[in-house]
Amino acid sequence: MKKFVAALSILSVLSTAAVPAFADDHGKGHGKQQIKTHFTTNTNIKMDDINGHWAEKFILDLLKKGVLNGVDAHHFNPNDSVSRAQWAVMVTRYFDLQTTATTQDFTDVPVNAWEYKYVEAVKNYFDAYRGLNGSLSFHPDAAATRQDVTVTLVKVLTELDPSISVMDSASAEALLKQQFTDYTKISPALRPYVATAVQNDLIHGDGKGHFNPLQSLSRAEAATLLDLMLQNGIVVGDDQSTNPTDPTVPSDNTKSHVTDVTTLSSTLVTAVDNTQHKLTVQNGLTASALESILKVDGGKGTVQVYTDSTKTTAAADDAALTDTMVVEVTAQDGTTKVDYTIGL
Repeated sequence: MKKFVAALSILSVLSTAAVPAFADDHGKGHGKQQIKTHFTTNTNIKMDDINGHWAEKFILDLLKKGVLNGVDAHHFNPNDSVSRAQWAVMVTRYFDLQTTATTQDFTDVPVNAWEYKYVEAVKNYFDAYRGLNGSLSFHPDAAATRQDVTVTLVKVLTELDPSISVMDSASAEALLKQQFTDYTKISPALRPYVATAVQNDLIHGDGKGHFNPLQSLSRAEAATLLDLMLQNGIVVGDDQSTNPTDPTVPSDNTKSHVTDVTTLSSTLVTAVDNTQHKLTVQNGLTASALESILKVDGGKGTVQVYTDSTKTTAAADDAALTDTMVVEVTAQDGTTKVDYTIGL
């Protein structure tokens, strides 16, 4: 289940930080199923506006996999809001969704629209807008919001993992009222999906009691969300090995003892000192976010944040980091450990 948690925990930091982050599963597996998908290959990539961008790595990976396109031949516009149509394209390509539709379902997405086949492929996973005359509209040019992204991914992932069921409306209302002061801003029709994410510890607020359902995502943030799902093993592409007996995996007696730390985000973790064993982080960063963006020996090891140097109590996932906390990193061998202090 914790890999499923990672799928949406990105949204818990989108409102407080420049780069989203995931909760690391530490190898604990994902539910009862493994979500597999198919990618194409694109090697002709010449984007002029992503070099040096914090999300460059994630954007490039999905451009190469054919999940993303630029707005033109040389520009990705990473800081622009991702539109609902663009998010539909990303989700369709990412999960390799198909459609045979030939008729128009939405008043604002005609059959000859560029986004038509993508919107049709994801229509069961997106919320739509019903007019007074009963007609449906998709609002393809509107910015995709936190509730849009949450609902879409919950619908897709719960369909692929039937062990999770959507909450009923009354229970959802009660839970969201308890968790978020701005729960009334969440569309009533979408509350069961958001509540399902909260109930299963899939998503959190901003640490201040807000869900911020109408906050938009940038194209860079959307790309990072999807690519980190691959990196954390939530989704497996056909270009990734899933064989547990893969001969490239070292045996126990050859596993690495390296405890050097790197970070996926120089914005959230502004300095890593592997000699003095100190991490300098952005104020407000949570324990789970730090655990998700730190990599030990290239991702072979694990990370755990503790409340203090005694390491008797693990920090809560949503706990803001303080300079009294300690970060324990464990090498791939499972026994070599080093403690890092935190600077703010």
